[in-house]
Amino acid sequence: MNVDSNGKPLADGALVRLLRAPPELLEGLPLVDCKAIKWAANEILMRMVGQDDYGNVELEFADPEGVRHWIFVRPTDVALAA
Repeated sequence: MNVDSNGKPLADGALVRLLRAPPELLEGLPLVDCKAIKWAANEILMRMVGQDDYGNVELEFADPEGVRHWIFVRPTDVALAA
């Protein structure tokens, strides 16, 4: 099981905050996606919807225009919502 930046266990369906927009995540993405991820980082709660075989967690969020995004990040880049 993955743990967040504070060592708390993460499970599918958990609400989390993305603490930062990792540069390796943004590299090569279209500008509109980069803007959405940077906007969301540390601003909104995202739902953890899964994880991959490499230990990354999958997050889902909607940007201000209502477009849904799914991203994979390291669990240490998120914090479980209180």
